[in-house]
This record gives sequence, structure tokens and C-alpha cells, in this order.
Amino acid sequence: GVESADRLPASSSVPSPLEHCYGGVLLAYRVDSLNEDQLVFVLVGGDATPELLLQEYQEALSNYDRAFESSRLSFLNYMAETLDVEVGVSLVDRAFLNSKINLQLLKHYQRGYGIGYLAGLPYFPIYFGRDTAWTLLGVNAIGDFEASKCSLTLLARYQAPVDGEDNWRVPYFRGEIPHEIRTDGTIIYYSVDATPLFAIALYDYYKWSGDELLVRYLYDNLVKAMDWCMKADRDGDGLVEHGPEGFLPDTQWMDSYYRGKSAVDVQAIFCYAFKCAAEMAETLGDRDRSKMWHSRHRELHSLLLKRYWSDELQFFYDTIRPDGSPDKSLTINPAVLLFFQLADEPRARRVLERFESEDFSTGWGIRTRAKSDPEYDGKSYQKGGVWPFSTGWVAYSEFAYNRFKQGVDRVFEMAEMQRFSPRYFKEVLPGDVHPIEASVEHPLGCFIQAWSAGIFLHSLVRGWLGVKPEAPKRELWICPYVPERHRELSISRLRVGNFMVYAKVFQAEDCLKFKVSGEGSQSLRLHLGAVLPRGEVKGVYLNGTKMDAAVEHVGEYLRVLVDFELQGDMAVDVNFHVRKA
Repeated sequence: GVESADRLPASSSVPSPLEHCYGGVLLAYRVDSLNEDQLVFVLVGGDATPELLLQEYQEALSNYDRAFESSRLSFLNYMAETLDVEVGVSLVDRAFLNSKINLQLLKHYQRGYGIGYLAGLPYFPIYFGRDTAWTLLGVNAIGDFEASKCSLTLLARYQAPVDGEDNWRVPYFRGEIPHEIRTDGTIIYYSVDATPLFAIALYDYYKWSGDELLVRYLYDNLVKAMDWCMKADRDGDGLVEHGPEGFLPDTQWMDSYYRGKSAVDVQAIFCYAFKCAAEMAETLGDRDRSKMWHSRHRELHSLLLKRYWSDELQFFYDTIRPDGSPDKSLTINPAVLLFFQLADEPRARRVLERFESEDFSTGWGIRTRAKSDPEYDGKSYQKGGVWPFSTGWVAYSEFAYNRFKQGVDRVFEMAEMQRFSPRYFKEVLPGDVHPIEASVEHPLGCFIQAWSAGIFLHSLVRGWLGVKPEAPKRELWICPYVPERHRELSISRLRVGNFMVYAKVFQAEDCLKFKVSGEGSQSLRLHLGAVLPRGEVKGVYLNGTKMDAAVEHVGEYLRVLVDFELQGDMAVDVNFHVRKA
């Protein structure tokens, strides 16, 4: 790379072109504080010749003002064209905006690769398959469909076309989605979950965008990916196996230590991926594959509930060991099973209650391992540290299992996390010492992480706001949880397919008032409602006309819904008259 500025530094520490470095550039300047001063700093690099990099450097240095203005306008346009949400709590509203900015900062175009999301900075300026898929759940939720489409096609482009070996002589197999796509041309494949997560991310994109054309375009990649997934049970016990490959102790997300042979989160990801792939196959008329993938989904689902649940612990085992025995380690990983709603309500409630207890909960997030576990270490990377990313699993799961107040608490915790790395989600926080009291280097990790921002946006939109997109059917559900203390809530530019929805909610004494409008050339079937504290529905009115409403008691809450056709040029008032308990 080339690092320089428009004047020479007083001192510098810059790696040579042959050195690999992670954020190891230091340029020191003396600036006269009494006078206005401007320093233009230019950094270029990547998989290119020195001549091309120097040319880029000269162009950037001579046109920095134009480049800065272009960047500024691109951010303003991005913020103005994607979803905006205000729940009436400044901490959460600010975290929503910051998370959008996080994603835009990590969205990266690289010549020869295209647009994708870097996993995090400074340590992971790399397109990771696993991280990209989880990140896209948030990207889709804010309606940045073009970036999602580019990211999916980037992963598909580097899918293993045949069996082979990488530069470290580690084998990879046809259909495998890369673990890492590095911008120096290196491709590393060993990740047990990047391949099924590709199917999940494509399915989520399809539900939001209704873009059947992209599903058809990538269907061959999907088939290859699911063929790889069908072969992932290496010992014939019905479970997916994984273990050390290359320089990694293991190929699941907690890759700093071995969790083989069959981790609970890996089984949950594969299980849900088979369901997603089966539904897309059915849409495209591929009934044989749909039937096969549905069958594998049901098999894995049954094994998950049968082999991983512990009546003794009232919790899911972390993994099945190579000898077939269950590992009783108390970790955050069962949250993935809940995130994809693969557990029944009684078991999900017991797991979530455990996550909410002091054994896991810190007040600034959920520990990756329970404090009571013998291997717990609050300073460790993945055996006790608090990850915003995995806290997001718990946040969304709370809403998915109708624990709305607890879901809001988790969202507040995630929003609070951004105080410890202003405007960003750090990769990992300490499990014992409050982050403000801890050193900024404790524990180690990136200061900005893409999948943490993505999972926060997903949890807020799909969880708290109760948004469920069905763009292929031109349907949308908006059913927010409205606590008594929240008087107003607004949703702007909620994009579903080619339709845009705007909604404002006002809470009065015995009435919840919605003002809803749409933009688009076609109509949308809107299922509109709210989750409220227990009470009695006295009537629901659309522009003054009484409507039939579906009323459901969910735990200690009341869910009320009406549905109607929303036209693109239509604005309506919907009033829910409720007598609170």
C-alpha cells in the first residue's frame, strides 16, 4: 500500500510492502495549536501493482476535496434513502442511526471483487462469509437491497467450484462458501457455517425484496451450497461435524477453541438453512429438492430437541463430543436455536430466564459463558467476554417468544454498549469489569464490528417493531410493542419490495392512533397492530369505519391486528380503542 500526506511527518512507523500488518501505520505531526492547520491524509492499498497504487494516490491527493464531498453526499443519501426509526428513547434512536453509519463505514468496494462488508476494524478488513450473512439481516431490514445483493453475489462468485486445496494445503469442497475473501487475492474456505448461512441470508433478502430474479440467478449456487450441507454429517449420526482446519482450532464462530464434534449453534444454523432453501426451491418449482431439504430440516430439528436438551440443567447442551457424550458447558450458543425459533415455548422460556439471570447477564450485555461454568473467564475472548453480536441473538429471541419487556431491556443494553466505543459496537467487552472501568484494550477486539450493527438493527426492526416482510406475496406485518411510557413511535421508509411504508404511532389514555401511508405503484396487504399490556379491545376504526380485529392473548400481553389493502397513494388513520387492565 501507499500511505502519505501532503507534508512529511516528524516521525513515522510504516510497514514495508512485504510486511503483513493490522492497523500498524503511525504518522506523527507537530501542529501549531495557535493557528488553523489542515492535514490531508491519503491511504491507498490492495491487490494492485505499485504503479497503479501510486497513480491512485496522486489522484486522491490532488482531488481530496472532491472525494470528501462525494463521500459526504453518499452518506447523506444513504441515510435519507434507508429506513429511519424513532422509538421515543434518545439512547435507542441514536444507536439505530449509529448502527446504520457503522454498516456504511464498513461497506467497501474493491476493484476485482465488488461491494461487500468488511467484518471489522482494525483486525478484520476482510470479506468474511459468516460475518457477511449475519450482517445482511440488518442490511435487509433497513432496505439497502442493492448492497445486500452485491454481497450475496460476491460470496457466490468465490464459492468453491470444485474440490481442491488452498495455499495451506487445507482441502475444500465443491459448493463451500468462503470463510475469508481477502483483498490480496487469498481465499480461505474453512468455516462450517458460512455455507448454510449463505442460504439463510439469501432467503432473508428474498422475503424483504421479493427479488425472485436474484434467487433464480443464484439458484445454482444455492443447490451447490445445500449439496455441501447434505454431506456435512461425516459419521452418519444425523448431526453436522466440525473441528480444526488450517490455522483455526475450530471452524464454528467460537474459533478460538475446540467445540467439536457437533455444536448446538451449528446444528441450528443448518436446520434453519434447510428450511429456507426448501421454501425457495418450492417457489422455483424444484419440488424434489424442496422435499429432500424439508426432510433434512425435520430430521435435524428432531435431533436438536432430543439430543441437546438437558432436563437436569433445564438448558441446551453446548455440543456433542466426539465420543457421543454431551458437553454441559453453559454458553450463549443455545440462543441461536431460539433466534431461529426452533425451540418450543417452555424450553425457550427456561433458557431465556437463564440468560436474564446474573449468571449470564452483566447489565451491559450477555456473557458468552455463564459465570458459574468452571471454564468461565471474564477477560477471555469467547469464554466469558460479552459480545454485542451474541447479545443480539438473545434480544431478538426475547421478542420472538413474546417476552417483550425483556426484549426491550436487551435492546437498551445493546444501545448502552455504544457508549464504550463511541458510535460503534466493539467486538467484545469484559465479562466482569464494567467497560468504563476497564482498559480500552481489555479484552482485545475490533472497535467496530459489522455483524453487531446488523444484528442490532434486525432485533429492533423485526423484534421490537414486530415487522414481518412477505414481499413475494406483497404482504407486510407491523405490530410494535408499545410500552405505556412510550407516547410516540415513528417508522419512515420501511421498504418491502418496491413499496415504501410510513407509520406513526401516538398513545393516548385509552387509544392507540396510527397514521399510515404508502408509496409504490402496486398495493400492499398490511397487517397492522400492536402488542400492549393486558386489557380489553373496545373497537378498531379505519378512517372512522369499524373493522374486525384479531385479538390474541400472548403471555401477559395483548396482541391486536387488523389487515387492509394499502395503496401507494393512500394515507389512513387507524385507531385502536383499548381499556387497559
